[in-house]
Amino acid sequence: MRIHYFVLGLLTLATTATAGDETIPPAQMSAYVNNLVQSGTSGTEFWIAIPRPGNINTGQIPARYEIHVTSEHQTRVSVYYPKVPSFDRSKIVEPGIVTVFSSGNDLEEEFWINRSEIANSNKLRKGVCLSAEHPVTVTLYSFIGASVESCRILPQHTLGLEYRYLSYYSYLDGTESRNGGCLILATRPNTMVEISLPQRPNSIVKTMDNRYAGERYSVMLDSGEVYTLATATVDSVLTADLSGARIKSDKPIAVSAFHFGSKLPIIAGDDSPSALIEMLPPVSSWGKSHVAMMTQLPAGPGVDNLYRIVAAEDNTDYFMLRVDLFDGSILDRSEGVLSKAGEWSEIGDFDPESSGNVKRSITIWTSSKPTLLMQYGVSHSSGGISPFMAHVPPLEQYVTGKTSFFVPPGIGQIHVFAVNSSGETPGDLKTVMVDGKELGQLDARFYSNRVPETDIHYMSLVARAGHVQTINSQTPYAVMLFGSFDNGHYGANLVGSAYKVDQPDSVPPVLSMRRQCAEFHFTATELTVNDVEGPKRQIDQGVSDIQLIPELSNNFEFILNDPSVLEAYRGEHKVDFSLKPIDIERNGKAVFLVRDRAGNVVVDSINYVYQPDNQILRADVHRHDFGVVRTNDRPEFVLEITNVSTAPLPINSFSFTRGSNLFYIAPADNVAFELPVGESKQIHVVYKPVRENAGGGQADVDTLVINSHCRAFVATALSGRAGLPRASAIRDLDFGDVDVGDKSCHEKFIGIYNEGYLPLNIDLEDLAEQFRADDKPAFYLRDDKFSGDVVSSVPPGDTLKLRVFCFAPTSPELYSRVYTLQHDGAGDKEFTLQGRGVRPTSAGEDDLINSSELHILDPVPHPISGNASLRIVVPHPGTVELELCDMLGRVCTALRSDNVGPGLQTFNLQTRDLPAGTYFLVCKNGRSVQRRAIRLR
Repeated sequence: MRIHYFVLGLLTLATTATAGDETIPPAQMSAYVNNLVQSGTSGTEFWIAIPRPGNINTGQIPARYEIHVTSEHQTRVSVYYPKVPSFDRSKIVEPGIVTVFSSGNDLEEEFWINRSEIANSNKLRKGVCLSAEHPVTVTLYSFIGASVESCRILPQHTLGLEYRYLSYYSYLDGTESRNGGCLILATRPNTMVEISLPQRPNSIVKTMDNRYAGERYSVMLDSGEVYTLATATVDSVLTADLSGARIKSDKPIAVSAFHFGSKLPIIAGDDSPSALIEMLPPVSSWGKSHVAMMTQLPAGPGVDNLYRIVAAEDNTDYFMLRVDLFDGSILDRSEGVLSKAGEWSEIGDFDPESSGNVKRSITIWTSSKPTLLMQYGVSHSSGGISPFMAHVPPLEQYVTGKTSFFVPPGIGQIHVFAVNSSGETPGDLKTVMVDGKELGQLDARFYSNRVPETDIHYMSLVARAGHVQTINSQTPYAVMLFGSFDNGHYGANLVGSAYKVDQPDSVPPVLSMRRQCAEFHFTATELTVNDVEGPKRQIDQGVSDIQLIPELSNNFEFILNDPSVLEAYRGEHKVDFSLKPIDIERNGKAVFLVRDRAGNVVVDSINYVYQPDNQILRADVHRHDFGVVRTNDRPEFVLEITNVSTAPLPINSFSFTRGSNLFYIAPADNVAFELPVGESKQIHVVYKPVRENAGGGQADVDTLVINSHCRAFVATALSGRAGLPRASAIRDLDFGDVDVGDKSCHEKFIGIYNEGYLPLNIDLEDLAEQFRADDKPAFYLRDDKFSGDVVSSVPPGDTLKLRVFCFAPTSPELYSRVYTLQHDGAGDKEFTLQGRGVRPTSAGEDDLINSSELHILDPVPHPISGNASLRIVVPHPGTVELELCDMLGRVCTALRSDNVGPGLQTFNLQTRDLPAGTYFLVCKNGRSVQRRAIRLR
């Protein structure tokens, strides 16, 4: 039964119903929804951090990595590298065909995280982001020599906020460290990650950056930044292990466990450990049932398999049953209790004959609470060993639908585990298709290969090496891919898996509502659901559609605050929308539908009933003008309101009709309150203009509105004009040439014109202080003109003329100084006083200056110290050459100036580097030559 929202003074919240309870059928799911629901490792955004395996230093094939992308759609895929923002590689992925991004060709080897960087535990900006226009699956392959390790990359929408680390322990192999750890990769900016190291008896907990058991610390990561949590190698006897460490964050992160496994055959050299990597699922997607298969690889004879299981919660019981792969007999049983969250156990393979010929077997794991299971194996050979590490998906995450994957060249096996759903018969398992053929037709043993006391069927097939293989099934299943590469004397393992991280969504969105006046605001949320009896489920794929059904609604409009949240592939889990009566004085009804991307629908309704009341609010004024107000000033106006109705009046909020940021109510008063009958309250309104008004001082006009229940009362009209005094451009003052020892007090002035609407206040005392601060003033203020008033006020539209400046040069040079005219308005403040001091000429010099012959006049100053101004009477236009010679006739410095006109010319002579004494100055102008003795001091 559906419960509606009714609004009649009292608001009732609805309980949502499933799509099956509704008469309105859900829309058909899109191809995107089908793919995303049925293939949990498909998505449109992926984040990858890649540890580098050891180096091949004997001339074999170098280490490399490849990213394989498959899709059921034709789509564009781009790889982005945050460390190099300009880096962007794009390719078109064709349906069902593997598209490869490889190191050295499409991708930079800088993406690799080297062992030295892991040891330093630094934050590295080495994350790789892969995005697609349509859902794709992504697998990472890491090659070293003929060995390869694979890892299915989880899409961003399946990542979580809490993880438990699990990998193999660190140990010393001769002189080579075999370290384990994990790469923590932030997918969003400003991600806070909290790491809690475990406390485990009989095991050393120590990180490479010297953190120990029980420590808790936080790391802030930017988008694409990687933090390495790595186990330190202790010594050749002791081992260290961080398994069970808790990793929490406030935004989704990607966590990849790694281990630098045993060395490859001796021909590869000493520095060639393989780098095992497996992406960890978040705790929210762990399960209670697991199935794993031990396999014999052709590189034998020795094969070692072991398992590690870690608990998500305290007091977790687990049970393991090992069954013979061929006859179904029980080979081994094991059980235990993990008393604390993060506690783990390790169980090795069962070898009944102790001869090295281990029987192929299946292990079935059950636990009372969610757990994470990892499988480790190693294939021995005469030249070395080739290890692998793989996450065993829980039965709760088995997929239906289609999964495609690539099998690299070599010999491979596909292990298929199918779960017979409730009510199915063995014949229904024919729905499991491998490359378009029924699995039972490929191998009839599939029907009989049923794990005792379970609904699990299994089959091991030979993989089509070098091809894309596709499995399609309506029966939930998982795939484990074991590849083996044989170069004649050793094998190398490749282990990958296809599984789902988020369960199929069968729960519709949850609705919540709040009311503001006559508007109804809703939030539709796709929640993380914790089933009491079942496993935790991750966040669903998001809301896809919200509709107001017009045939069943009236007097309501639908408002979606942000329409982009419904776009495909956004995966938004919370959507806000509103329903608002068109006319609040008429009754109304709204029936609306919310659909998620899995096709689940919830339909609800609200009824609005208008009831007139006699609530009346009276304000003591109807208009207030603040006048002209200086920007950033805050004049206040107090408005008194009175409740003249016959009932208490709830006041929800205050607002302005235009929403101008030039007015606001004092925060202490802008809160909801109830005004009793006949009582009054003062409301404080502040005008705070932050910029001048445009249009010649046009006023700001707004209306204060008081919102009560579903009514709005117009309280008062407010106006004001923001202004500033404004000084026009202040021109510089040039005194021109003034004889040294004389002074000039021109009647010229500096004018300050006030273009604004308020008085312009000028601080003349500050100007006087600037002149007093000059030790050797060439410029000064006239006492008879400068009144010394601290502040001079210039009315709007008026001009202040300052005729207070004098210039008295003390030497023949150019004087210039910048002064600041402090005022409280906008516009120019700096101006420059300038003048040139010139040496007065004597009567004898006047004759020389007017002569038509070449003459050298007295230097200024003389004797010369450092530099001097040389005055030369030049009779002919052309080139002037000057040479300063010592008493022996050696040229100490020389000047040359072309295109010099006739008459008195001035040249600057630098003598700072010459010793004191008597020198001869030789001047040449055409055929004219003059010599003169000068002294340096």
